[in-house]
Amino acid sequence: MVGPITNIAQVDMWLIPWVDAIVLAVIAAVTLAVAFVIGKAVANAVDTVIKKALEKAKVEKWIDEQNLSSALLGFRLTQIISIWVRVFIITAAIGTGFALIQSDLLIVDLINNFLDYLGTLASSLILIGAALLIAKYISNQVKEGDMLFSTQIAGGIYLAIAYFVAVATLPALLPGPGAQIATLLTYLLMALVVGIGLAIGLAFGLGLKEVISKSALKNQSAIEKYVVKLGRK
Repeated sequence: MVGPITNIAQVDMWLIPWVDAIVLAVIAAVTLAVAFVIGKAVANAVDTVIKKALEKAKVEKWIDEQNLSSALLGFRLTQIISIWVRVFIITAAIGTGFALIQSDLLIVDLINNFLDYLGTLASSLILIGAALLIAKYISNQVKEGDMLFSTQIAGGIYLAIAYFVAVATLPALLPGPGAQIATLLTYLLMALVVGIGLAIGLAFGLGLKEVISKSALKNQSAIEKYVVKLGRK
């Protein structure tokens, strides 16, 4: 219990709440600073262990040897894992610090929700990473073949797989608008397919019409004789 600071009761009633608030603010700042420092230290340690494990497993070396380094849109697998681990551990440490100060704070719930989102993000990133690596591997195999337009087909395969995995993971990556964006992308793809189909059909029809007209002109006399024979019958 805080005792009187001055001998004047009115001054004590005004000053004591301010002193209590300042003390609580200092305790909160120190607690959060310690939590951040501990979280960063733990994140650095865990990150170092993961990097050494991946290095010994030669994961990045295998990715480079298979010519898959560009599959992850310019990011390295180790880099993605490192960023996620650091953000998760430091956020968890800060959330623990706030919970120690006062467990019913709104920010504690926000941090817990963000940690849940990071867990969902991890599973989505694993799915995206695996799909892009597989897509890049398939496209590389197509490029190495003697197929006509192999480069274009390989690029189309990579983009198609990337598109479908994006549509599948968007609701988890963006819990709010993700589902709407995925639906919009699906409609855009349907419109694109219909447009390409109509263009191909139109081009084929015009080409076929031209072929038929040229053939008719070339064989006009034979066609006329055949029509005359049909008329006589």
